[in-house]
This record gives sequence, C-alpha cells and structure tokens, in this order.
Amino acid sequence: MKHLLTAIACFFALSMSAQTPYNPDVDGDDCITVTDVLSILGLFNTCEEGYTFHYFKAGAGIYPFNDLMGEGPWYLIDDSTYTQYTYSEGDFDLIMEDLINNADGTGLTPEVGTFIFAGPIDGLQGCNPTWTYNESFSFYYLTVPDNSAFDVNLVTDGLLEWNCGNTYNANDRRAFTYNGESYWLYKLATAVASPWTFGFK
Repeated sequence: MKHLLTAIACFFALSMSAQTPYNPDVDGDDCITVTDVLSILGLFNTCEEGYTFHYFKAGAGIYPFNDLMGEGPWYLIDDSTYTQYTYSEGDFDLIMEDLINNADGTGLTPEVGTFIFAGPIDGLQGCNPTWTYNESFSFYYLTVPDNSAFDVNLVTDGLLEWNCGNTYNANDRRAFTYNGESYWLYKLATAVASPWTFGFK
C-alpha cells in the first residue's frame, strides 16, 4: 500500500509539471480524495504525445480559392454551397475552424493533414516529423501552435526544409484560434510537394 501511495504522489507531481496544466481535483470539491485518485488510474502508463499541426494546399480552383493571408473573399464549406464569407464580415477563426473541420479532399476542398509533434523546432530530430503536400498547387499552408514549445517565427528564422536539406523561410503568417488554442497559420514560400520538415534553429 505504501508503494501505491508513493507512485500516486509521484504521478501527481509529474502531472503538475507537464506542458498542459492538470487539476487533480476532478470532482471540484476543493479536496483531493479517493475519488480524485481513482480518476487518474486510467491514465497510468500513458504519455503526452505533443501538439497537433495541420497542413493543406489551396489555390488553382481549390477552396478557399484566395490566399488566406489576404482579405478574402473566402467561402464556408460546412453548408456544401461554399457561401461567400469576407474577412470584414467576421472572424478569421471561423474560416480556419470551417477549413480544419470540414475540408475532406473531395470536390473543391483540400485534404487537411495532421501530425503530432512535441517540439522544439530545432532541426535535431533527423528529418522528423515530415509531412508531404501530395500535389503542387498555388498556396501551401502549415499551422503551428503558438506556445513556448514553438517559440519561433518561420517567416524570419529559415526553419522549413524540403527533402531534408533545402531550407526556406515561410512567406507570411497570420494568427488564429482553434479549439481554444492559439495557432499561427504559415504560408510557405514555395509550392514543392516533396516531404517537408523543420530545419535548424
């Protein structure tokens, strides 16, 4: 029993130091009790995997039909009629949420790929992670979480590579929020479908 309590105490300590804030008071009664301890046992032997990145291509007849770094007009996918939605009418977050949630690679919509990466972006991962835009189109985009794990600016720091050796800056970036998390949307400076990765910081 003593060993179990020690393991649980260590788990709480590690949880508090993780990248994502953890509240051990699961039932919200301002006390840490057996109920709270039992709730975390299902998490035993799991690991925090990292942050979600999204990548997609656009242009050449592919939604959103215009450069997302401009002022639109863009179109909403979710009603399947591609309703026009200009930036002046509302929030850029809505456009990005619609794109990430509803683009499926069929018809006029791009395929939005994702990968999980814990960071940092320093090029020491040996061409890992990699992602590939499967065809050449007008605009290539990448979303990067805006937090201390990714304290870089891909426009100025030259941290994008294709084929693990050809280094580029991103062309431009724009802030947005998705699922309550802050992101940067980057537009790549070149439209090359080959595998991309992060270069040295």
